[in-house]
Amino acid sequence: MKTFLALAALLTLSGCLATPYQSSGMSGGVTASRIAADRFIIRSAGNGFTSLQQTRDFAVLRAAEATLAAGYTHFTVTGGASGMQTEKLNPPVMTTTSGTIHTTGGLSTVNAQSITQPLGPSQVSKPTAEIAIHCHRQPGAPAIDAALAARQIRTRYGLPVY
Repeated sequence: MKTFLALAALLTLSGCLATPYQSSGMSGGVTASRIAADRFIIRSAGNGFTSLQQTRDFAVLRAAEATLAAGYTHFTVTGGASGMQTEKLNPPVMTTTSGTIHTTGGLSTVNAQSITQPLGPSQVSKPTAEIAIHCHRQPGAPAIDAALAARQIRTRYGLPVY
């Protein structure tokens, strides 16, 4: 029984982690869509444990990586938006019933009460960010150095630096 409780606690805690830097999946992530030879749309989505700032940072990191992979060195953010999306949940519920039984002679009566309550939140807010970028081969204001941006964000979040 103790092993089961420890395993359940571990699984519960592991589910309470921010979305890691990854391609988009069920728990969020980042994508880059090429819309022209030197232009991309970057979308980043987190889960309920991810901050809006981390979601924005991961969008910039993916922009930097897409820029470098396309053979460019710098990029300019030409547009974007970010915010929180609230989703309603149907959390599991727990029903607890308690009561008393009174027996007098051959007659028994039951007095019982049931309480049903949710086992989790009824809504969750998830951060999203989207940016449009234009890639460049030469530095220039207000262009961002892709290699430097990638290195700084990877260092900030403890990700491997290439």
